[in-house]
Amino acid sequence: MFVCVCNALTEQDVEDAIIKGGVRTPGGIYHHFGTEPQCGLCEATLRTMINAATRQAAEERAPRHDGGERKSTRAAASPRPATARCEA
Repeated sequence: MFVCVCNALTEQDVEDAIIKGGVRTPGGIYHHFGTEPQCGLCEATLRTMINAATRQAAEERAPRHDGGERKSTRAAASPRPATARCEA
């Protein structure tokens, strides 16, 4: 799927630039591919992709203290509804 139609950048292109190229800004993405921002509609998506990859890499590098395998924290990050506690 195209992330940036103006510069014909796909999700895979952007992911490779982030993961393999170490790019950490939308401007860096454009520079990596020798392009420039055009309409700017893709910048929010680029930031989201960069933040997600950066967060995932940090989670993978974080030490585990319980000796278990690292599990995804995406489900844990979603807010849980408040529950009332019955004292009866």
